[in-house]
Amino acid sequence: HSQDYLDRARQGSARLSHILNAMSSASRVEESIESADKEALLLNDFLQGNVDGYRAAYPDQNIDLKITEQALTIEASPELLAQMLDKLMDNAADFCSDEGKILFRLAERDGDAEITVANDGPPLPEAMGMQLFDSMVSIRTDKDDKPHLGLGLTIVRLVVNFHQGQVTARNLENDA
Repeated sequence: HSQDYLDRARQGSARLSHILNAMSSASRVEESIESADKEALLLNDFLQGNVDGYRAAYPDQNIDLKITEQALTIEASPELLAQMLDKLMDNAADFCSDEGKILFRLAERDGDAEITVANDGPPLPEAMGMQLFDSMVSIRTDKDDKPHLGLGLTIVRLVVNFHQGQVTARNLENDA
């Protein structure tokens, strides 16, 4: 029985170490966000380049892109926006059904640029809504016995806030 206790203690220690590393990483991201510089960025080309990279990095995923023909330029940090898109892509790929599609869309809405990332897959639980963007919230099931801390979408929220934007999560309509 003492071996069982030792094994559980080691597993608990490994989980705690994973949590502390993830929280430290999130803290570093927050610091880098606060000190980031912004520049004029043409979102049309930027999003196209990122999605081209995702198609190469995720060859088994069906990734689509719809971009407005209108040139949309914003003051932004390209590094932070790329990191935000990476987190959204990772999340979409994790939850996309095997035969499903991931759709990136760039549009103009009421004078603002709107980036949408959608994926086919299971619906969000009714009450989750904006909680998905909070730290330590996740609806993943642990596949590898490591806790998932839900920090990816928290980073998305921090990047969006830095750019004075808004972020939402919702289920797709049936006809989407």
